Amino acid sequence: MAVWDRLRGKKTDDETKKFTQEMDDDETRKLSKYDGYTTRDRLQSLKKRTDVQTKRAYQPKPNTEEIMEKIVTDVCGPQEDWKSVSLDDRKIKYQLLTKFLKELDHNMHSNELNDIKTVEDAVKYFTTEVKDTTVIEDFTKLDLPKNLSINTEYIRWDPDNDSLFDGKTAFPGEKTIVTSVKYRRKYPQKRMCS
Repeated sequence: MAVWDRLRGKKTDDETKKFTQEMDDDETRKLSKYDGYTTRDRLQSLKKRTDVQTKRAYQPKPNTEEIMEKIVTDVCGPQEDWKSVSLDDRKIKYQLLTKFLKELDHNMHSNELNDIKTVEDAVKYFTTEVKDTTVIEDFTKLDLPKNLSINTEYIRWDPDNDSLFDGKTAFPGEKTIVTSVKYRRKYPQKRMCS
């Protein structure tokens, strides 16, 4: 049976255990917060849906941890190690996170709620800076090689102003969809006729 599994590309139990052991070894290594993202963080980011969206900028306050510690002691009472408070109880998690969101003026998406298991996870989330640029805009600011360029001010095809193809589209009857509020003013939605 193992031969067929290998031929079909399935991993055997030994290979799976070896892979998970390697993952556990990688996760035990801790980098300081100034060294960048860990391998675990990068693997977690692959699980999340990513797209090109502009997010609201967030600059953490210098006393963020002090504010969070005060909120934890108000809700849960004095704790010896306030960062290790578990958020398994939904009521406590709701009370703490809503107060954190209000006091620190930072939004949290629903898909990130599941990742927060302890107060330490919340501290990590609320002390991380968020830029209001998209990934493509960040790439344009990098020192790119000479043979690579990113055009952010592209020309969008408009059937009313097209002179090359006399307004004929390759996708008749389909509507162009602009999902970003920021770009709706710049690129209006149109139904492609012809």
